[in-house]
Amino acid sequence: MERSHRRPLAAMAMVPAIAIGAPTVHGDESSLSAPGLPAAPAFIGLGHLPGKVIGSQAMSVTPDGRVVIGSAATAQGIQAFRWTPEDGMIGLGDLPGGETTSIATAVSISGSVVVGWSASANGPQEAFRWQDGFGMEGLGDLPGGAFNSTAADVSANGATIVGWGSVNNGVEAFRWTLGTGLQRLGDLPGGIFASRAFGVSGDGSVIVGLGNSGIGVNEAFRWTERTGMVGLGFVPDSILDGSQAFDVSFDGETIVGNAWAEQGIQAMRFTAQDGMTALGDLPGGAQPFSFAFGVSADGLTIVGRGDLDGESRAFIWRSGLGMQNLQELLEVGFGLKDMAGWTLVEARAVSTFGTTIVGWGTHNGIEEAWMALLPDPCPPDLDHDGIVGVQDMLAMLSVFGACINCMNCPADLNSNCQVDIADLIILLAAWGPCS
Repeated sequence: MERSHRRPLAAMAMVPAIAIGAPTVHGDESSLSAPGLPAAPAFIGLGHLPGKVIGSQAMSVTPDGRVVIGSAATAQGIQAFRWTPEDGMIGLGDLPGGETTSIATAVSISGSVVVGWSASANGPQEAFRWQDGFGMEGLGDLPGGAFNSTAADVSANGATIVGWGSVNNGVEAFRWTLGTGLQRLGDLPGGIFASRAFGVSGDGSVIVGLGNSGIGVNEAFRWTERTGMVGLGFVPDSILDGSQAFDVSFDGETIVGNAWAEQGIQAMRFTAQDGMTALGDLPGGAQPFSFAFGVSADGLTIVGRGDLDGESRAFIWRSGLGMQNLQELLEVGFGLKDMAGWTLVEARAVSTFGTTIVGWGTHNGIEEAWMALLPDPCPPDLDHDGIVGVQDMLAMLSVFGACINCMNCPADLNSNCQVDIADLIILLAAWGPCS
């Protein structure tokens, strides 16, 4: 099962431009969750690159939600973009030579490093690393085979990049660092030789993806330098063996993707404690067909796409709440009234603590990237470990007094720009596991 579920942006190049301008914002703009962003809950259409053709898809977001990357249509072809509240959507160009095509797939924690692939003089696809102030550089390809490489994810500091390249006997996952260049990661034993790396942990030490073990279709893997590539197995009682991993939490402990299950193909979550579990699907549709593409740093929020009566729809899955239709949550759960014309097709990535989600959908029939800002589900949990406890109380006590920045003062639970006894009472009332 290759990553063929995503419709390529090339189809958007023929769509005529009907509206190009500032991003559309729905929600409360009276206060800010981060400079330049509206307060949660809110929904933002990210717009398009300037020109006579439009269409865009968001693929990744920084922890603070201030930098979004993806790809958008232009008159010349598809181009990687970087979006910020201040500058809007800006094209990143492409590698020299070949057709005008570049696809951005991931961004570093600071937003200064973007990775993906571009057509180049070397071949139709070459993995790239774009750096703010330096531009785009090609990473080459693994030795052997026709030239073809893709960068899929990047570590928090931008120093480790993972993806796959072409080799003599198939396709192979790689890890890239400035010191080593492209490093081959091999494949699972058995079956045809075919592995791809889709995700990397915050420190670059854990890599996840899919390989071929000769059992079923594909098998999700977890790679570390100590263990090498280890298969994660399959969902118990599945109708067919098959799994693939698309993302991993910051600490490398929670892995998400999709797998064959007892009923159809379902988004999956894997931890060493729970093994591989199917997450179900949105209600409706003849058979489950869901994919998990992104997981928050704490592993508690997962996003992707599910099937709703035969149509793809963005979902959010949260521990204890299960899978929800993201658009329904925004419109009904949070009361965002002005999302007319929007259909949220796919959620691609989620920020550190699950409060910012990006993806793509259709807006009046045209594909457009979007950002959804959600309230913090458990504000007293200051260290975001799922429990309100001693560490949270100590964190609050360490900042007692007036907030230095009223717009960025997490311990100010009653939003009066002071961390005081009233906030401590709120924290103590929520003591224990977050509901």
